[in-house]
Amino acid sequence: NGTQRALTSTPYNDLEPTYTLDGSIVFVSDRTGNFNIWSLNLISNELSLLINQTGNASFPSVSDRGDLAYVSQDGDTWAVKVLPTQGELVDAYISRHPLGAPSWRPGGGAILFSETTKPQENGLKLLIFADNPVQKDIKIRSDVAGTRIAWISSAEFLYAANGGICRRGLANTGNSSVILQMND
Repeated sequence: NGTQRALTSTPYNDLEPTYTLDGSIVFVSDRTGNFNIWSLNLISNELSLLINQTGNASFPSVSDRGDLAYVSQDGDTWAVKVLPTQGELVDAYISRHPLGAPSWRPGGGAILFSETTKPQENGLKLLIFADNPVQKDIKIRSDVAGTRIAWISSAEFLYAANGGICRRGLANTGNSSVILQMND
């Protein structure tokens, strides 16, 4: 009806909401003293702690199938962690460098995110899931922002770099390397 209403309230910092297909929102909150992942069912108003960890969690992303991915930072270690709908929490990628927001490919099975390896030098990483996560570097010679990648389809995505928005095509055939094509 166009009326704004608060779903959560202070004194907590509730950030980075993402909507799920089951009618919930998943977000980051400091309700436990550090930032963890929470879920709020918009129908029942039930609030649930999904991820409770010693470091801080950020950038939750939920796949079409309900799998959760997020970035965890504990000291000088960053990780993309994945909680499948059926299974246990997995460290899908671990780094000593800051990681940007993960983004599930439509239909699941792959995540794109950025990694800052040096000041002002970022690149994209692609995690492909089968039995175990397989990481592929996506070489982009530009300053990729750490913001969430937006998938156009399961084969194309948008990302921010050098103050603009770029569009890429992604092709992966069998065991061959990931091939990127710039689309005008």
